[in-house]
Amino acid sequence: MITKYPATADNPGRILVKEGELKTTGNYMAGRLRANSLMMADNVEVYGGYPATLTGIATIGRDPIAHPTHISGNIANDDYDNNVHHLVRFQDVSNAVLDGFRLYYGNAYSENITAAGSKHGGGVIVYSQMEADMTGNALRNCIIANCTGLEGAAVYVTGLGTGEADDVVSLSMENCIIHNNEGKDPSAPSAICAKGSQTTITLNHCTIRGNVGFAACAWDEATITLNNSVVHANAKVKVDDISTLTSSNVLTVYAEHGCTINSSNNLVDN
Repeated sequence: MITKYPATADNPGRILVKEGELKTTGNYMAGRLRANSLMMADNVEVYGGYPATLTGIATIGRDPIAHPTHISGNIANDDYDNNVHHLVRFQDVSNAVLDGFRLYYGNAYSENITAAGSKHGGGVIVYSQMEADMTGNALRNCIIANCTGLEGAAVYVTGLGTGEADDVVSLSMENCIIHNNEGKDPSAPSAICAKGSQTTITLNHCTIRGNVGFAACAWDEATITLNNSVVHANAKVKVDDISTLTSSNVLTVYAEHGCTINSSNNLVDN
């Protein structure tokens, strides 16, 4: 349901989605089902969590917990290797919002993926293919789980890294849960990754727990800000029983030289 059109930053379009499961196979790209993603649009906000019983133009009763809306990468009801590369893409967009969804089973790490960047961001990938102002993008009240990628298994954000004023990429995350995702990079796997100068991720009231890899990782002069959040039981290898974790296996936040990590009022593993 689009409630406002045309969409502008001051007058955004809104799409309201009922509870249930969505898959990404509606957007065909060169006949490759695994390359299909849900594509975000400029100045459009997408809200999940509406009751299935609503009819007509009714919008009451939204509750993403009681009425979960799932986006699943299990497009072929087959083994995990055949799951979609990226569940959601923010590509060359600004002021796009995804609110109240549960994102599961994106698999960006497969031997048959060859496109540059495609091995990152099994859950959400935010990236530019041209110099563009990609600010105002947001994830709110979302759960991202059971996704795989080389870096940023759950969320990967990158720009062109030109340093130009109009090459800015940002993502804010609020009230999100990131858990049970698996980073595959041999040196610095991560659940959330920001890469490139003028690339920023801001997290507020988020929980990053039980992932394989660093909770968050910044590369190539990127900036990550983590506030009022919980970082717990993220490890070098997959662990079924987190009570067995030791300090030598726990990974928290990593920043390459030249990157910035801002942090306040967080609960983080020692």
